[in-house]
Amino acid sequence: MWLGSLWFVAPLFGRATGGAGRLRDALILGVAIPFGFGFVGLLWPVAVWLCIALLAAVRLLGRGSAEPPEVTASLEGRIGAALPILAAIAAGWPAVVRPLLQGDSLGYHLPNAAAWTQAHSLWTTTTNYWFYPGGSELFAAGLLNAAGTLAAGFAGLGALLFLGMRLYEWGVELGVRRWVAGAVAAFVVSSFTLAEQAGSLENDVWLAAFFVEALWLGRAKAPATFGRAAALTALLKPLGWLYAGLGLGIARPSWRIAAIALAPLALWALRDAVLWREAIIAPASSYYPNLFGTTILAHGWTGLVTLARALRESGLATTLLFAAALCSIAFARDPRLRLAAAASLAIFLLDPFGYINPQPQLATGNSLRYATAFLALGGVFLFELGRRMPIAGGMAALAIAVLNSSHTLGIFWNDATTHGTPLVTATVAAVLVLPWQRVKLWALPATACALTAYAVVLAGSHPLDYYEDWLGRGTSPSRFFHWVAATKPPALVGYGLRIGAISAVSPATRAIDADVHNPCREARTLGALLAVAGDIPVGGRTSYAPRRAFAERCGEIVFDDGNTIVVSP
Repeated sequence: MWLGSLWFVAPLFGRATGGAGRLRDALILGVAIPFGFGFVGLLWPVAVWLCIALLAAVRLLGRGSAEPPEVTASLEGRIGAALPILAAIAAGWPAVVRPLLQGDSLGYHLPNAAAWTQAHSLWTTTTNYWFYPGGSELFAAGLLNAAGTLAAGFAGLGALLFLGMRLYEWGVELGVRRWVAGAVAAFVVSSFTLAEQAGSLENDVWLAAFFVEALWLGRAKAPATFGRAAALTALLKPLGWLYAGLGLGIARPSWRIAAIALAPLALWALRDAVLWREAIIAPASSYYPNLFGTTILAHGWTGLVTLARALRESGLATTLLFAAALCSIAFARDPRLRLAAAASLAIFLLDPFGYINPQPQLATGNSLRYATAFLALGGVFLFELGRRMPIAGGMAALAIAVLNSSHTLGIFWNDATTHGTPLVTATVAAVLVLPWQRVKLWALPATACALTAYAVVLAGSHPLDYYEDWLGRGTSPSRFFHWVAATKPPALVGYGLRIGAISAVSPATRAIDADVHNPCREARTLGALLAVAGDIPVGGRTSYAPRRAFAERCGEIVFDDGNTIVVSP
């Protein structure tokens, strides 16, 4: 209902041409509402629902007469527009029918959103990365307030849908045949580096989508809309401001639009400055001693060789997109695309942790997601090839998109809840290609609502088992999350534990990251229990046994299953 409400009121921003424009405004509104209420300490479910209800009332009163019916597109147009949507759904459905499981999503994306929801405010510092600009996490916070944690994965799916729809419309604008534009857009969003983010809270696809949107709007000379897109780009990831600045430099809007684009980031910086000194989790503890040494460029030829190996192992689609983006630097017809691609490549090569953090990043392919914006620009360049070789290029892109989707589904296939993905994708395809516009106007929203509700039901069927399988790697199965769900402790400090999982199974529990220097003192000060696990390495104590000994000295044991121990300091 929340997602549908955002879609309904999105036209208040102005009549957008095409579905991508409306989805863009819905996503921006989904970030703006939690940001506004959270900044003033009023982030309550009743507040966000009252806000959306008022906006819906304005939308209804402002409509007057019914909107004129849209012109029915040709069969080729309907198929082309459907292809990226179907690719995104095929990528996202296997993830959204399960509880949120992706590591970084549970490690810091969901904890940030849950901390703001718990505090009803952005002015909290109980997570490791509380100071990170929270664009996509703010959208997740809106979902948590309106629908709960089981719906959080739709944040990633929405961004992937938006990217695919915008790429399709950009390709059509460049003169590519509609089915070819749809095939190329589907090829982009189905590549595993992008597709694996469809049901998570990772924000790389968000950044790519709104960076591409800022570039497209800069070409379209839509200053007000450009300002909104650039503003959200700046709030995505610590380096989002670089992409926003790049978009501003290419578009060269008026100083008023530039000020609007940078205003939300300025407010976020003000928040960080106020909270920095007295933060519960010191920001310095989240940094690496030598940031440049963690970049790909710092490792010279070894870094480039490792990058080539990671691309090869990531699959054909990601490799081709990276190669296309490299070619665009020299051969793209639009000089703005050449500049954007060159700058995006430089940002990727200089991105902190792109090569290594305490764990290998590039060697495992994990940091290829930092190149998502660069890969998306490779997709834009492929439209030029699609215009010259429409049949061969379109068929190749479509075949690779199908293979990509099959590969993604195969990763999840051992989970029976994902087996409905082909049927769900076929159902959506049947609705999208309907030639009767009046029928589609009610059939598409009805299908979307039904499938969203069904996905949330499936995700909530047995979430505790998923999380306990994650922890139960010792000699006995874990029962920690059953205990959390049953007792719902008011506050829990997680040491060696992705605390997003605590928020997922017990939204009422205040989940707090551990201060690695003295988590026992932190838990005692905050009046919280201390949970110690062996999920992730922290500080110098990389194994569970030293952490457990530390916990036993901290206080009285209130839970112990051999994998996780909870004490009361």
